[in-house]
Order: sequence, then structure tokens, then C-alpha cells
Amino acid sequence: MRVSGDFHLHTTASDGRCSIKAHAKKADESGLEEIAITDHGFASTIFHMTEKKFEKQEREISALNCKVRVLHGVEANLVNPKGDIDAPVDVIRRCDVLNVGFHRYIGTKGEKRGGYDRKWLFENGFCSKTKREKLIEVNTAAYINALEKFPIDTLVHLNHRALIDVKKVAIAAKNTGTYVELNEKHINALEDFADDLNESGVSFIVGTDAHDTRKTGKIEKIKDFIQRHGIDEKRVFGINGNAPKFKDKKEWCENGFEN
Repeated sequence: MRVSGDFHLHTTASDGRCSIKAHAKKADESGLEEIAITDHGFASTIFHMTEKKFEKQEREISALNCKVRVLHGVEANLVNPKGDIDAPVDVIRRCDVLNVGFHRYIGTKGEKRGGYDRKWLFENGFCSKTKREKLIEVNTAAYINALEKFPIDTLVHLNHRALIDVKKVAIAAKNTGTYVELNEKHINALEDFADDLNESGVSFIVGTDAHDTRKTGKIEKIKDFIQRHGIDEKRVFGINGNAPKFKDKKEWCENGFEN
């Protein structure tokens, strides 16, 4: 099994510890064919994306001289049970890759669509597993709502912190042409749900969630997960030269209407 892509990378634009250029250089050295720069969304505390940073990254990527194809995106945050995310419309339209996941450190910055549900964010982010298990139905609906509202390419580190009905969300992802990420850092969150994922028919994508170049393209835990659970490698994008296809977001309109 050969890693050929890494579609979840962070830089100093959020909480990463290296540059886009450094990730690209490491990807070239490792023989990767594609990578995606997906820094944390606009509502993340302290280490968040801004439109100014996003524009700077666009220029940096355009100026790169490397063999690997470097895609530009963002890792947006779910901010309420209605499935709203913190990325502005213009940024969503300019993303090559739109990753979406739950994160617990959410501040007051960023796109305010739908309002931030502080109670929901806190309970999922900081309460006991027993408490969080009571939110599974609500969280499942939040993910499905997000898939219906936004042109999401990848659901990242599913079932980490915000617990869900994995099979229901995976089926919804399949129906909307969305990948479920196999995340090197948080693969354990899916350990008990491999059968559900297999049965859903969803396609997978690999992401290291690397915050520095030491982990760029390193997917040993993902490889082990795939092999132990009998996942068809043809369903996994980012390995063996299997390149994903991401959604064209340029004409996307929020709520179906032009902004």
C-alpha cells in the first residue's frame, strides 16, 4: 500500500508549526502526488483562519516550485446542531478542498451564520463520555444537516469528541458524494465502527492532520486500520495513486440563492 496523497495539513496560518513550502518539500521527498493545506476555520480560538491569511496562502501556493500538486482548503468548524459552519461563502467558493469537523476550542471570530451554540459546543468538547453519548442523535442530525447545506468534500476525524451514529452519517456522506476521512491522529475514534463504514458504501480519504513535516504523508495507523478491517483499497483515496475528485464550489449558493 503506497501513500500518494495527504489531504489534511496544517501550517503556521493556524496551529501548525511549518510553512506550506515545507509541507510541499517533504511531500516531494516522500513521493506524494497531491497534498491539501487545510488550516483551522474562522471560529477557532487563537489559531484561526482569516480572509487575509487565506489570500496570502493562495499567493504562496501559486508561487510554489514543486512536483506535488498542492490544493488549498480549510478545515471548517461545525458550530451548532443545525449544521452550520464557520467559513464565509466567498472562501467556500475558492476552496479546492472543504474539510468539516467538530472542534471544541471555538471563539467569537469568524462567520456567524446560524449562531454559535455554546452549550452544545461545551458539552461535546469537555463533558464526560456518558454526557456526550446523550447527544448522539443531535450530533448525527448536525452532520447530516451540514452535508445538505454545504459543498463539503470531507468529514474529518468523525466520532472524535462529538459522538455520532457513524453508519447514518456515512450513508449521508455517500449520498452527497462526500469522503469520510481516515485520520492518522484520531483513527481510534472509528475503531468500533469499521463494519458500519464498510456497509455504508462510503468512500474514504487519507489525512495525517500533520502540524509539522515530521508527519506529512505518514499513515502507518491508517494502513493498519485498512488491512485489519478488510477495507477495499479501491475505496480509499490518497493511496496507490487513487486521486480524489473534489466538488466545484465556484457556483455554490448558500440556501440556493446568490449572495
